[in-house]
Amino acid sequence: MSTSNVPAYSTPVFGSAAHSREPLWLRRVLELMLCAFLAYVFTDGTLIAVNTGVSDMTSLVLESGEGDSSRQIFYIGIAVLLFLIAARHGLSNVVAPFPLSVFIVIVWCFCSTSWAIVPDISLRRAILATIIIFATITIVAALGPLRVTQLLYRILAFFVVANMLSVVLLPGYAIHSEGELDTALIGAWHGLMPHKNIASAVTALSAIVFGYHAFLTRSWKSAVLLVLSIIFLLGTRGKTSLGIVMPCLLAGIMYNHAFRTERQKFLLFASIFLFIAGLAVFAMIFTPLLAQIFDDPTSFTGRVAIWDIVLRYVEEYPMTGAGFGSFWLIGQDSPILRIGGDMPWLFGIAHSHNGYLEMLVTTGVPGLVLTVIMFVVVPFYSFVMADPVWRKINGLYFGIWLFAVIYNLLETHIMNRDRQVWVIMLIAIQVAFLHRKRIPGTGPRIVLDN
Repeated sequence: MSTSNVPAYSTPVFGSAAHSREPLWLRRVLELMLCAFLAYVFTDGTLIAVNTGVSDMTSLVLESGEGDSSRQIFYIGIAVLLFLIAARHGLSNVVAPFPLSVFIVIVWCFCSTSWAIVPDISLRRAILATIIIFATITIVAALGPLRVTQLLYRILAFFVVANMLSVVLLPGYAIHSEGELDTALIGAWHGLMPHKNIASAVTALSAIVFGYHAFLTRSWKSAVLLVLSIIFLLGTRGKTSLGIVMPCLLAGIMYNHAFRTERQKFLLFASIFLFIAGLAVFAMIFTPLLAQIFDDPTSFTGRVAIWDIVLRYVEEYPMTGAGFGSFWLIGQDSPILRIGGDMPWLFGIAHSHNGYLEMLVTTGVPGLVLTVIMFVVVPFYSFVMADPVWRKINGLYFGIWLFAVIYNLLETHIMNRDRQVWVIMLIAIQVAFLHRKRIPGTGPRIVLDN
């Protein structure tokens, strides 16, 4: 990815204003760790999908909630290495790069494990989620937003090209076959990823990255990668990703232009406010129609039925929820067996298909409020308060962050361990955190300079 359109990014050492003198080999190790980490995340912990002929992902998850030991070992190994690197400059600096907003949500999730339906499963899932958050935030702080963006661009380029080649050369491997348990998957592309939903999410993020870079630099390579991303995204049939990718790309471009002057900046955020107000007015005017849609359990490909079950449980335990990660796929203790007994197909569902409802049903109203404030309101404020010198790189991450915020209205990725959109959302949040206007000498200290 070209860096000519982005200001040079220098990052001070942990706990010091001086530039880092870390050896080059350590920087290369961190870069390799980031590439391996993202590749593992993008392929859902498989690196290369094993074609079993069955892509019902929930059927591959152990009902007891034991999880995948190889996945846990991989992430723990990454986190330990990053901890040791950060601790070279003092243990107090291990948590220095953490946005307070993320830390507050983590604390509440751990509190909820004390009243969880299955505490040991809840605690394990909370620990894994924390490890992944720590790894993501620390490596962004260590390498700096610019270098992370360059590597992200290359990794996404690799997957877009490899996915397209796999569809052309190995269609039996890269396209969901007729042996799928879910017949709706038949014919959908997934490439190297194990499922078309994963492939569509990663490819949509790719389209935002390549589209944004092509617009800013007029790069023909990025334009070609954008076209390939759109073609593959269409092949995945990922409706959620297809519906929101272009508006989020345009939002990122608008952000970049808006930060050229204070007037343009005001007009952008005034437009966003008016758009939200317009949606509220639309909802009030068309309330009967919306009620009819949400009364139909088959609406949104069955999501309404799932949301209804979730809200029934919330009515019983509004303030506490079931405990973090302690509602779906926890074995015979799952509330779904009691509440959804008349709909057996719900027993294999892995999440609420709405990240905000997931936090509501597992961590209660306080958890939902904290999630919205800390992952929506605070990052938005960080982007608004960012130093204009970073507007070009921030515009990209604003589009990515907005994609994640909207995507979680129909899928569950927020705080969902190593879900692809969640990890990239964390990167965007950290970039916004690092680029906020600060008093000189304050703010997070970072390991390496670029």
